[in-house]
Amino acid sequence: MTSMKKCAGVITTNHPVTEHEMLGSQNMIQALNKLGFDIHIIDYNIISHDFSNQTLLYNKVFKIIKYHNITTFIIPGYFYNISSPPLYPSGRRQLLIYVILKMCYQLHIRIIGVCGGLQGVLSLQGIQPQRLSTFNIPAEIQAKEHGICNILDLSFLTPNSVVQKITNHEKEYKMKNIYIPHINYEGIINNASNHIKLSALHYKILALSSNKRVISIVYNMKYPILLFQGHPEGLIMNLDNHKITDYRIIESIKIVTKLFLDHLGV
Repeated sequence: MTSMKKCAGVITTNHPVTEHEMLGSQNMIQALNKLGFDIHIIDYNIISHDFSNQTLLYNKVFKIIKYHNITTFIIPGYFYNISSPPLYPSGRRQLLIYVILKMCYQLHIRIIGVCGGLQGVLSLQGIQPQRLSTFNIPAEIQAKEHGICNILDLSFLTPNSVVQKITNHEKEYKMKNIYIPHINYEGIINNASNHIKLSALHYKILALSSNKRVISIVYNMKYPILLFQGHPEGLIMNLDNHKITDYRIIESIKIVTKLFLDHLGV
């Protein structure tokens, strides 16, 4: 029997091939549970074992979508990011992301990508992340500055779009900066070349890092794709944490949770 309740498909593995491979998905699963969302794990090390047949993989995933009523794919962070030597992300993971992108284009299945998920999606679309060390920025400064996102002017967005719902209620919030946990040292660089590529793929830049060097959040205006460089799940997990008193964190939790729920279709 197929499930009638909406479900999120989480791209991860319970059968790691390399050390730390499962890091990044546990907190995301906890955050989705916090939001009361059903989840189904799609294990790329199991389902994508046959690299030679993309059609077979597509059909497998399609059956899973129908059986579990999956409306959104969640691609969480990954220890081995695109630009992280010495290991490239699992080829099986990237193959599954490729098939999911194809389904997004054809079936408008939603995608939320976080950290390595953002990098995995955009790299398949021809936009490559870079190591921030190339800018000679000390690691502790990278982590601090890229955890603060500057929300841009979103007045150009079409009415009733998922992001416009937030900006229409912007007066509810006390600031235009949101704080998103960020522990990685690579990203999509904020430069003219990447702006052109993102625009050609129908992406709008929603937020930049506070030092303007890194693109923090992008949203696709044609296909339902929402991508974060930081870790919004770290905020969502604290949704009902009454010990938090810093209004900046409280406001960030509100904004990110609303954006997440809107894109999940809740």
